[in-house]
Amino acid sequence: MEEVYLYFRDCATNALDDDKGTSCLFPLSAYAGMQFSSASGVNSVTLFFRSMLNNFGYKEAADNEVVSDSVLIDLKTTATARQFRRDFHEAIDSAKMKLRGKLLVIGDNNAEATSDDGNTGTQYFSTTVDHIEAITIAASAAS
Repeated sequence: MEEVYLYFRDCATNALDDDKGTSCLFPLSAYAGMQFSSASGVNSVTLFFRSMLNNFGYKEAADNEVVSDSVLIDLKTTATARQFRRDFHEAIDSAKMKLRGKLLVIGDNNAEATSDDGNTGTQYFSTTVDHIEAITIAASAAS
C-alpha cells in the first residue's frame, strides 16, 4: 500500500517559506500521537512525529534520548478536541482510499498558495483548524 503524506505550512507568503521550520511533509507512518491543550482561551493540538533528522527518533547520545518533531495547530474557538480528532481520522481514512496522490494538506497558512482545486488562499483539512501555529523539527544529534 502506498504511503500517505501529511503536509503543513505555517508561513503566510511564499517569500517566508524558506526552511524546515516553515513547511514540512511527514509520512503518516512517522505519526506518533497527539496532545490537546487549552491556554488563555485558545484550544490547540500538537501532533507528534518520529524525528526526521534523528535515526528512528533517538539521539546518538549516551542516554539515547527519544526526540520528536511536532506541529502545533490552533483550533477555532468553537472547536473541540473530539471534533478535531474525528475530522483528522476521517481525513486520513479518505486519503488512504485514494488510488494516487496520497497527500493530505493538514494546514497551509499561505494566502498565496493554490490548492488542488485551483483556489488561492489558506487551506485546512477541517473547519476546526484556525491556523498552524508552529512547526518544530528536532535538531540532528552530533555523531
